[in-house]
Amino acid sequence: GRAPIGVRRRMGACAMEAIMEKIRALMSGLKAPQHFDKVYKDECAFTFDTPYSVGGLAVNLRTWMGFGADMVDLDVRRNGSSGGLYLVQKFSRKEKEQPKGEDSVAPTIGLLLEDKWEVIKEHSLLVVDKSGGRTTVPLPCPDLPMMVQDVIDGMIKHQGARSMEESNRYEQDQELKESKYFKDLVQIPPNKKISPNPKDWKCAISGDTQNLWL
Repeated sequence: GRAPIGVRRRMGACAMEAIMEKIRALMSGLKAPQHFDKVYKDECAFTFDTPYSVGGLAVNLRTWMGFGADMVDLDVRRNGSSGGLYLVQKFSRKEKEQPKGEDSVAPTIGLLLEDKWEVIKEHSLLVVDKSGGRTTVPLPCPDLPMMVQDVIDGMIKHQGARSMEESNRYEQDQELKESKYFKDLVQIPPNKKISPNPKDWKCAISGDTQNLWL
C-alpha cells in the first residue's frame, strides 16, 4: 500500500535536500549579470534553437551562454565535465481572444504581432551533476540558494545580448555625420538686423523670398 502522508512528506523533503546539495556543489563562481553584461539567452551558440524550439533554450548560469536542448552535453564537456546549472526557457505563443460582436470588429489586417499573440513563458532550472545525471527544478522554487536565485532573476530580467546589439546599431545609425558640403559653406558675419516678421525676409542677392538660408 501507499506510505503514510507524513512518510511521503519526509521522503519529498529528503529528495529536495539532495537536489539542493547538488546545486550548492555547482554554484561556485556564479554572479548575477549587470545591465552592461551580455547574456546570450535568445539563440543557441551552435544552432538556431531559441526558447520557442522544442526543448527550449538552456542558458549556463556561469557563462550566460545559451544552448539548445541537444547541445547541453557538449557545453558540459567543454567545461571539463564537472556539471553545470542552466536556466531553461520554454516559450510558446497563444492567440489572444479578439472582441467579437455587432458593435466591435476584430481587426485582422495590420494587427501587431504582440497584439495578436500572447507569449507564454516557462522557466526551470536544469541541474547537471558530475556524473551527467539531470534534474529539473520548476521555477519559482523557494528552496533555492539566494545566490542562484539572484542569478536566475538577473538573467530573466536582462534584455539579452541580441537586444543590446540592436540598440547599439540603432544608436550608431542615429549619430549625426558631418555633411560633405559643410566645408564649402561660407560663414558671413552678421552685419544686418533681421526683421522679426517673416514676411519681410528675402535673399540679399536675388531678392527671393523662399528657401532662405540664414
